[in-house]
Amino acid sequence: MRFYQSRDRPIKRSHWLLPRKNLLIFRTYMWLFLCASCCVFVFNIVTFSRRLDTKSSLRLLDFTNVSTTALTVMWDSSIASSSGESSALTMRAVLTRHTSPIPDDSRLKNTPGIPSPPTTPRVDRVPLTSMKGRFIGKDFFYDVILPSITCRGRDVELVICVSVKRDAWARREAIRLTWGSSGRSGIRPAVSLKSGGWNFANSTETKGDIILIFFIGASSLMSAKDEQERVEWEAKIYGDIYQANYIDTYENLTLKSVSILKFLSSHCPDARYMAKVDDDMYLNVPLLLKELRNQTQVLTEQINQSKRNRTSSFNLLKEDRNLPAFAYGVKFDNATVIRNKTSKWYTSRRLYRGRHYPSYLSGTAYAMSVSAAVRLYEASMRLPFFWMEDIFITGLCARAADVKLVGDDRFTISKRKPTGCSFRANITGHEYSIQDVKKIHIQLQDRSLKCDESSDV
Repeated sequence: MRFYQSRDRPIKRSHWLLPRKNLLIFRTYMWLFLCASCCVFVFNIVTFSRRLDTKSSLRLLDFTNVSTTALTVMWDSSIASSSGESSALTMRAVLTRHTSPIPDDSRLKNTPGIPSPPTTPRVDRVPLTSMKGRFIGKDFFYDVILPSITCRGRDVELVICVSVKRDAWARREAIRLTWGSSGRSGIRPAVSLKSGGWNFANSTETKGDIILIFFIGASSLMSAKDEQERVEWEAKIYGDIYQANYIDTYENLTLKSVSILKFLSSHCPDARYMAKVDDDMYLNVPLLLKELRNQTQVLTEQINQSKRNRTSSFNLLKEDRNLPAFAYGVKFDNATVIRNKTSKWYTSRRLYRGRHYPSYLSGTAYAMSVSAAVRLYEASMRLPFFWMEDIFITGLCARAADVKLVGDDRFTISKRKPTGCSFRANITGHEYSIQDVKKIHIQLQDRSLKCDESSDV
């Protein structure tokens, strides 16, 4: 197009047609804008897909050959969270194997007199769950293996729940033979607290059964197929393993603790007490039972006295029936939130805004009435998730569920001397090796053991 200029008035060009001196700079800005838009779009797509994966639990890990499996699709109605989300149907795709292979272990195969107790159908594919934000509902994780030893049809006084890694074979065996021997475990009957040789003047018979259960998670590694088969074989022998399909990591310890509460609420709601213990602890079971009974009596009298003072018509609590909801262990009050990003226990303000945590019990070991465990499980489904399990369960949930916390110095988060005398008047000790646990138990069962006052530390 040509522009002709008359003698009287020149014809002006449009500003779009004028030559641009900074055309390179203009194109550069345009490319940067397009790249930024693409990055934002991709980020939104990835974030949305991850949320879908978490809610539907469809990220699956194959543990076995799919040639011998059958696909079962199950629909569950998830429970609306406390943020007001409407309930929705979530689909879980689970591959259930018809026949479970037996690992090649001649020592276990040739063991005489070992029955094969029934277990839940084997789940070959495990969702890779990771809790961030809020529980989606009661079916966020589900059972892979249930213990064959149950509370059904039994008068159970204490359920010992041991938090342990799935590959800690030697740890589990050591616990079964030492402080966990008082609990019924699969084919092995429980050892009486009196006849077992516990070196206590105050050792008494239990008012009901003691049950020992190990709680483990899943692995995210494809190489864990043989490990999983060994876990299933161990569960058939002892019948004391509970496995859920969350990934067994430190960040998911809250999921493991919630699975303990879920098991108690679903399978042992009529038991009297429970104890949650880490696998590197030593637990003085007779002394724990004695103190749990004492705490129950004290709290029951306090509640009944309060009811008498309020009104003349009251329903008094009866011991061993309506136990007060309380938790018992190492109590921390007014603990400061750590904001140092280099710390193992760093917590951002997005996860917790306060400067101090509510009072809570150390997660290394604590005990409680099962009535308190049922309350805590119900509260855990309503509250926002927090990654430190002891603060979440015995702090935030206990405050919401009105569960009383009772502290006792005979629980500890530190390591006592690995001797029987150290546990003659103490309930727990922490950070023990397998050899330490065996040494403590042997000395504690020695009725000829003599201790001075300085050794009871």
